[in-house]
Amino acid sequence: MPHNNQTHSTFNINEPMFDKPFSFSPSRQNLRRLCFIRFLALCGQSIALAYMLWAKVILDGWTLGSTMLIVSIITLLTWIRTYQQLPVTEREFFAQLLFDVISFSILLYFSGGASNPFVFYYLIPIIISSAILPWLYTWTVTAISIAAYSGLLFFYQPLPIAIPVPFLEKGQISMVNLHIAGMWINFMFSALLVTYFIVKMSKTVALQHELLSKKREEDLHNEQLMTVATFAAGTAHEFGTPLSTISVLLHDLLNEHQQNTELYQDLECIEQQVTHCRKLLKNLVNAAEASQQKSTVNLSDFCQHLTDQYQLLKPSFPISIQFIHPIEENKIECDLALYQAFLNLIDNAQQAGASQVNIQICKTEQMVSIQLFDNGPGISLEIAEQLGKPFISTKSTGLGLGLSLSKATISRLGGTVHLFNVPSGGTLTDIRLPLVSDQ
Repeated sequence: MPHNNQTHSTFNINEPMFDKPFSFSPSRQNLRRLCFIRFLALCGQSIALAYMLWAKVILDGWTLGSTMLIVSIITLLTWIRTYQQLPVTEREFFAQLLFDVISFSILLYFSGGASNPFVFYYLIPIIISSAILPWLYTWTVTAISIAAYSGLLFFYQPLPIAIPVPFLEKGQISMVNLHIAGMWINFMFSALLVTYFIVKMSKTVALQHELLSKKREEDLHNEQLMTVATFAAGTAHEFGTPLSTISVLLHDLLNEHQQNTELYQDLECIEQQVTHCRKLLKNLVNAAEASQQKSTVNLSDFCQHLTDQYQLLKPSFPISIQFIHPIEENKIECDLALYQAFLNLIDNAQQAGASQVNIQICKTEQMVSIQLFDNGPGISLEIAEQLGKPFISTKSTGLGLGLSLSKATISRLGGTVHLFNVPSGGTLTDIRLPLVSDQ
């Protein structure tokens, strides 16, 4: 990296990038919100405990107070932990919710069990888990909460003030009555509904966000390609004049140097290349005019035309074609841009150092898979994820548009392009296109 005399700062990976590291992490914010919910619950439980002690209700105040103190300490430590640089994982958040369920169950056990009116707090961990955790963790929290609630129907320290008077029998507490059973059924039904539907809705929202993000990325990509196409059209128009001038001068030079065999052959080669350039420009204009015109062609004719075109450009570069399945007569939708897309992909392999390209064609359901194997050096990991984006190239002299334009063309025809490194060496380019039905 070049240096100059200006003052500059260095980056140390051991130093935090922000005054409050990871303060904008969603999982970290959610863990702080969980701490705040615990704080509110502790405030309500403390007020309830103080009232019970004031009313001289018989209960195990020391155990309840100790449990609430432990929950307070854990909450404080969790809040402090959110300011550390360690990431908040889903497993950690799941453990925090399990701690809430267990500690709340202990509090309920010593304060009337399932008859305690605060028993529906079990829904809070279930709702939180449904909103932010994977379905396996959510169903685990739900199952443990239902199991804990069910156990509190039979195992608990009685709290007479929490039981409706009609259900008291000679000063004793009935084990289970219709009111408590109805509360349990209502809780279990609510917990299952919340778990199932919120998980489904959360997945739907996440999928929608993913599709919207992908659509925005595709729109941006298409906008970049449209900008490039506009400049390309203007450049192609401007190239016409200098090519015509070069063609006229070459014609004069050929007439003047007919006796010089070696020079005459070189001039003929240049003239052929100029003619080819003019032909390419004309094809570009024709392709732009016929961009919406598509036709169907069988695979054998498509491959033959493709190899013939590339052999005109690079006669010494070998290309072999092998049909794995007998689908030579199957048809695909094609336009002029599709040929250019394949030519770009083959040319990329040649310029990357490959000495040959082998094309294998097979059928996968209603798609045709056209696989290009080359024996080049493969794709470096540093740029593998960026390939296909405009202006990203593996060649020092490349513009980074070939693969991007090829992917856009194939995608427009309903196909896909994927590149893989072959373990034995080289690159596999897998192009899939939909087959056209004969009906």
